[in-house]
Amino acid sequence: MDRFKPSLEAELSKALNREVKLGKLHFSLWRGEVSADDLSVSEDQAFGKPAFVSAKQLSVGAEIWPFLMSRKLRITHLTIDRPEIVLTQAPNGNWNFSSLGGKASAPAAARAGGGPLDLSVKIVRITDGSVRLGRTVGRWKPRVLHHVNAEVRDFSASSAFPFTLAADVAGGGTIEVKGQAGPIDASDSAMMPVNVSLKVAALDLAGSGMNDFAPDLAGLLTVDGSGASDGRTMQVSGKVRRVRRHWIFRWITICGSTWARCSRVTCISAAQWRI
Repeated sequence: MDRFKPSLEAELSKALNREVKLGKLHFSLWRGEVSADDLSVSEDQAFGKPAFVSAKQLSVGAEIWPFLMSRKLRITHLTIDRPEIVLTQAPNGNWNFSSLGGKASAPAAARAGGGPLDLSVKIVRITDGSVRLGRTVGRWKPRVLHHVNAEVRDFSASSAFPFTLAADVAGGGTIEVKGQAGPIDASDSAMMPVNVSLKVAALDLAGSGMNDFAPDLAGLLTVDGSGASDGRTMQVSGKVRRVRRHWIFRWITICGSTWARCSRVTCISAAQWRI
């Protein structure tokens, strides 16, 4: 089965416009599935050397006969098990995932793809993952999400697709997000339209590092809200339903805008997504 690995790596690299490396392949004809022991997706060259995504296992459900006979990859489902995902933001507001599927900062091996992300998948799942959100400069404490479980259905770069995400916040708290995203902007994947509902439960502001801009802001925060973005402007509204320990009234920066109200929050006019 490993003789098909270069073809599978090339197809995934072309779609993502990033170099993709796979471990030993396993094939199940009964399930119509190809799995790899390891997965590595390279980082945008502007952000350094570490992998953008690494995972213990990748399972790809595909239409087997087209793959075996003509090496055409028609994916029905894709599951990434226990991935470690690094999301990094540069001082200019750009993200390391902005160039996915585009032309910017792509490795030579993958640059042949050239245009927008050319990939459609019925179901994409991430199971028990870890996401680290950071910046390239400064002493800003990275945010870390554990036990990340996400699902995307009917994924296509050219249309909107539904998704769900649930995760534990390192330091205390949980996050649940569901909604629709897309289509993906070919020039900057971070600028795709999004409509979401958001639930945050028992978020420890100090323990999670969310209060690094205001160290005397502390407590457990529960939020029920929603947001919409056209890719350039994000509007977020929601209610703070419960705060324990102590709350100190502060201006809070989110999504590039400033807001602060203990009972209701609104975020508007975000030229760039910021965390």
